[in-house]
Amino acid sequence: MVSRCEISPPCNYCSLSSSISAVQGERDRLSARGVALAARDAVDRGVDSIVLVGGTSLDGSDRQVRRTVEAVRDVTDAPLALDVGPSISTDTVEWLKGQDARTIYCSIETINAEAFHRAKPGDSLDARVAFNDLLQRHGMTLGNVVMNGLGSVGDLVNSVLFLRRYRSLRYLYVSTFHPVPGTPWATRRPASVRTSLATLAIARLVFPQVHVGLAEVEVEDPGSGARIAPQLRAGGGNTFAAILVYRHRRVDRMDEIVREAAGAGFVAG
Repeated sequence: MVSRCEISPPCNYCSLSSSISAVQGERDRLSARGVALAARDAVDRGVDSIVLVGGTSLDGSDRQVRRTVEAVRDVTDAPLALDVGPSISTDTVEWLKGQDARTIYCSIETINAEAFHRAKPGDSLDARVAFNDLLQRHGMTLGNVVMNGLGSVGDLVNSVLFLRRYRSLRYLYVSTFHPVPGTPWATRRPASVRTSLATLAIARLVFPQVHVGLAEVEVEDPGSGARIAPQLRAGGGNTFAAILVYRHRRVDRMDEIVREAAGAGFVAG
């Protein structure tokens, strides 16, 4: 995490809402220097783009974001994206252009307002939609995530279709709800990976030029990064999260991705 999440209360499915300190601590914020070192290591390992992921602050986290981006830019000029929700100002959006960080994620999760509020009572769907609109007006490349398990399958598909309004959408991922110990939704049934793959296939038809795939969130959905071959077969997998860096662990799937892609008839490069 490159910035603290200040959503209150935290989202019901997120590890930050867990009553188990070890689980909650997986998303502890890294220092700017720690993020920069991780970015440098990832590039040395062969990663060709970096996504800086942080928590959402509806009051803004410009200072944290700028400090971290500057630290990363001191060690690598690799393509850079940012995912902190609607947490930065218009000035920082423009500043990011000068840092060659033109891709920003602001996930809607679900366009069903009732389902959104049930899952994310401290968050704002309106703020997320408005921020995506702002990003498009300012010429940014957009990334987004829709989540399987927050509403009905119809809600999931409608959330994908809603994103057609964004001509600058370039990255779209489908996450799959998985219960996290200690959270308010710890006993909730996990969502179907098969449904996520079907949604991915629909997204490929709707957005033939967009990078689509399954979201890889190791903390909330252990093993999600291992679903390489199925999403390639469903039409996704333009890009994969080869290396995930958390406060207390590092997940490296670079060799696995190359091996699985080759086995499915694709070339990883």
